[in-house]
Amino acid sequence: MHNKPNRYKYVAILTIAALPALTAFGDLALVNPGFEDPTTYPWEGEGSGIVSLNANMPGVLSGIQSAQLCFGSEDSDGIRQNILVDPSDLFQTYTVSFKVLCTGFTQTVGLRAGLWENAPSGWVFNVGPYIWVPAGSNDWTTVSATLAMSSSTAQSSRAVMQVFPQGNPKVSGCVYVDDASITLIPPPPPTGDLT
Repeated sequence: MHNKPNRYKYVAILTIAALPALTAFGDLALVNPGFEDPTTYPWEGEGSGIVSLNANMPGVLSGIQSAQLCFGSEDSDGIRQNILVDPSDLFQTYTVSFKVLCTGFTQTVGLRAGLWENAPSGWVFNVGPYIWVPAGSNDWTTVSATLAMSSSTAQSSRAVMQVFPQGNPKVSGCVYVDDASITLIPPPPPTGDLT
């Protein structure tokens, strides 16, 4: 009789220890992340951004195509993709990343990645730091951010890469975007004594 409570304690400990392996965590996934499909869909312009396919090899990082994002002189034009959310996606942490090539600019261009949440009460704008690409750059730039989702009622998310032109007047033009990704950052394992 004295061993019964200990036996139940060990069963409870084993059950709790197995939970991370049994629980499916968020799985946000982009469609056409390398822009290799015959259309840009489901990618679209953010703000006044215009998105098209590019097959000009100097503007392609991998594969045979990239996206070309043309923007005006207003801040925050960009490229975006909406993603449906299920309950396992809520409160997860993700890294959203884009490779961007800015060539031929005479002024600095600012870039920023985000993973926005759309809830019935409105948008939650989870955004990363500005990445400043100097004038005359000819290198691909990684624009990424690790962001924690915070809305308990989000129905969709939006992966977005925005452009913030600089100068007076502000520059306008086109950049190339390739190899977009969203990566789940697994939660840390439980710590402490489970007894």
